Amino acid sequence: MLSISKKSFKHHNSTDFFKSKFKILLLKQPLLASLLMVMCSPQLSFSQSKLSFSQPKKMASAPLKSYLYAEQPTKQNQQALATETPLPIEWQKFSRKADNDLLTAGLTLEGLQSHAAPGPKQSRQLAYYTNIRALLDTTTEGGFGRLYGPKPKQIITGVEYLAETTKDYPLSPANFSVQIPDSFNVKQPCLIVAPSSGSRGIYGAVGVSGFWALNKGCAIAYTDKGTGTGFYFVGLDKTFDLTGKLHTPNTPIDWVNADNNPDKDRLWVATRHAHSGNNPEKDWGQHTLLAAKTGLFALTDHFKQPFNGDNTLVIAASISNGGSAVLRAVEQDTHGLIDAVVAGEPNVSVDLDVFEVQQSNINQTIKPLHALESFLLQSVFAPCANLAALPDTSEVAVYRLQAELSCKQLLNSHLLETENLDEAARQAQTNLLKAGLSAESLWLGPIYTSMGLWPALEATYPSSYARLKLFDDPCGAAFEVPASSPITTNGLTQLAKIWPLSSGIPPTAGVVISPYTPLHQTIKPLQSFNQKMATSLCYLAWLKADHQKVLGLEKQLTSTLHNQLKQGMTETYATANLQGKPAIIVHGRSDRLIQVNHSSRPYFWLNKTSADKNSQLRYIEITNAQHFDALLPYPPFNSQLIPLHVYFEKALEAIYQNQTSNTPLPDSVVVKTQKRQFVDGTLEHLTETHLPSFSNSSEAINWTEKGLKLAH
Repeated sequence: MLSISKKSFKHHNSTDFFKSKFKILLLKQPLLASLLMVMCSPQLSFSQSKLSFSQPKKMASAPLKSYLYAEQPTKQNQQALATETPLPIEWQKFSRKADNDLLTAGLTLEGLQSHAAPGPKQSRQLAYYTNIRALLDTTTEGGFGRLYGPKPKQIITGVEYLAETTKDYPLSPANFSVQIPDSFNVKQPCLIVAPSSGSRGIYGAVGVSGFWALNKGCAIAYTDKGTGTGFYFVGLDKTFDLTGKLHTPNTPIDWVNADNNPDKDRLWVATRHAHSGNNPEKDWGQHTLLAAKTGLFALTDHFKQPFNGDNTLVIAASISNGGSAVLRAVEQDTHGLIDAVVAGEPNVSVDLDVFEVQQSNINQTIKPLHALESFLLQSVFAPCANLAALPDTSEVAVYRLQAELSCKQLLNSHLLETENLDEAARQAQTNLLKAGLSAESLWLGPIYTSMGLWPALEATYPSSYARLKLFDDPCGAAFEVPASSPITTNGLTQLAKIWPLSSGIPPTAGVVISPYTPLHQTIKPLQSFNQKMATSLCYLAWLKADHQKVLGLEKQLTSTLHNQLKQGMTETYATANLQGKPAIIVHGRSDRLIQVNHSSRPYFWLNKTSADKNSQLRYIEITNAQHFDALLPYPPFNSQLIPLHVYFEKALEAIYQNQTSNTPLPDSVVVKTQKRQFVDGTLEHLTETHLPSFSNSSEAINWTEKGLKLAH
């Protein structure tokens, strides 16, 4: 059974904070939700020796080559470059000068901070601008340009290789970018491998890992890990190429069940993540390894001398879905290619029955949930639970009405048992806490819900895991560009903007969730629910294999579909065996999307207690930090939260120093950060004072046979 102390719940049930702060965001920042909606919108070869650049590791007997194409692909080039271990990719090489550099695509710090986005014809610049601002606090007050990010007027020139997997690649197709700065030191070679967070494209990690890597003089290899803006516009038979240009695919795209299309005149959209039938998440680790190999190839090709895993420092580093990808890459690295790993807020799931967390002398027994189950539980219960977090004031009355409606619908479904709406909200909140949600994240429920996060996730991940095509989703989700959209009325030029603007998961960049089967209209037991609640209940019943009869969904939610969904989820579980590689995970305790009790905490515990007998993993948990740093420019978040990204870069630096100078890794600790304060009515700038180092924290994280112990 899951259990949680009532004392813990009561302590975090106060609404005082929202009475003065949260309403400001709701009333004055209506565009914030659309900006952040989908930033979310899963053998043994190890060595204890450290890399020394003065005495490099022994070089492989043969230089790394592949049958990668030259800039103008020909079969002759393919045959000339073939070796015993060819890489299954095609590539192009570009020079990146000051006006379109590696660091900011020519925008510089000032352009990234500007509210004026690049024009649609500047596709690469717009992709940089969108991805960086969607993942980071880009304000000077919040530390951008001072504590992290580019410096004023800074540019870093170099070359960029763009690559994609070949048609005969056996896994889900993926795209890659390798950037080599002119400052790269061939005598001290380093390569950072950075899969994108969420479902973002190849530039999804430029702000996350790229700033640190390029400033260090390292090359960096990005990958969209088989997701990205892989959008197929059904009626137009158009998709995006590697550089973001619309084109007709060379081979037919089989992502659509045309027989179920309810209206062939609408501009429906199939996505690679949801509808490709490949379950791309199962391959994230392999795509990250292929990105590393592609990076080494590019270095070899560019400098005309061999670079490989023996003579080049290779660090895999990314966040969220990318954080999961780098961990699984190390787990699956059978050739010792990756030397070390840094994962921030990783969306990683492990298959555990239970483990215990002791925090502030309160014990909780938790069944770690797969990320999808966590998403679906929040989709059902969070909108009602928000009523317990919102103040009873006129300024937020509309949001309270929405929460009350959600509570009434849960009462109608008999998932809550009470006659009082306030009590229903408390029951919904208690359900989430019992399921492992951290009490520190409760106050973030209203903003995460208003971002439309849960509907976005449930419309993509179940279809992906079950390997369904567009119009096969039993709960009715589909994607389209509405007829009223400027994208539809202005033609292909406007449509092309989706590539640089998209996060990879609709709703995004004008592509919306549009049910092709409105369950609440066609299924009699669901007619008392609105579309949102009917859909959420359907997905939860699909996963749990219960409530089908109560909801009238016996025909839609078959045992075959349930088994397909569970099988796809099983394929994404991590092993937590990092093969003794130096590793750091950093995670914000208040993360409401990727909850610490279902991801980093159980992963760390499993790694330490059974999975990795030579473990060098460190887990660092950050207070006052959550998943979306892009919230931090806005009140009340700027005075209540600090950017987790700062600690991601601190972890990268710690790993780099460990590998190059044999500096010991930091201990596993809870870092207690300091919130920014108002001085004479003005919020102070973020400084290092608010961000204590790993070594300055005295609160160790310990593990036992049963679970983890944290002092506070």
